[in-house]
Amino acid sequence: MPEKLLQYLEKVFREATCSDELFDSLEIALRNKIKNKDLYKIFLSNHVLSKDELMMFTEKICEEFEEFRFDLYYWTASLFQLHDKDLSLIDNAFYYYQKAFLSNPENNKPLLSALTLYNYDFDIPTNTYILQLLNTGIDKVKYKSTVYNELARHFIYIGNEELGKTYRKLAEEKSREENQ
Repeated sequence: MPEKLLQYLEKVFREATCSDELFDSLEIALRNKIKNKDLYKIFLSNHVLSKDELMMFTEKICEEFEEFRFDLYYWTASLFQLHDKDLSLIDNAFYYYQKAFLSNPENNKPLLSALTLYNYDFDIPTNTYILQLLNTGIDKVKYKSTVYNELARHFIYIGNEELGKTYRKLAEEKSREENQ
């Protein structure tokens, strides 16, 4: 791939203030089958993209390059999480952490990040979904101890000492197994 094309696309992805220029450049990248996940992360980070466009283009790029799914779903989730005051964006962040997890269920990172979305001030439906994801996903991850440890902290924080102790014990057991 010509280095000049990559440099041009990166510049447009970083600096575009017009959606037409940004979208045209993405089409050029996809048409040329440019396999560079960092370039697409730059594209997805452009402030010109609306919430719906961010979701649409994440899906489009991931459809084109399946090997980037985990990284780009995780990246998109983190972009939504940056706006944690908007509850609808928290739902979007959770959705993409879940997609990242489903694309690579051995990786505990999406589960840990999803738990950081938990809203301790308000009882929102996403809180239930977060805990469901962790409870069903923990059996699939390679390194369980960290997830159990974070669940222990979570339950202790919300005042459920008994469940916190149970998860702390599980974290210790899994940590010993993982370090053998």
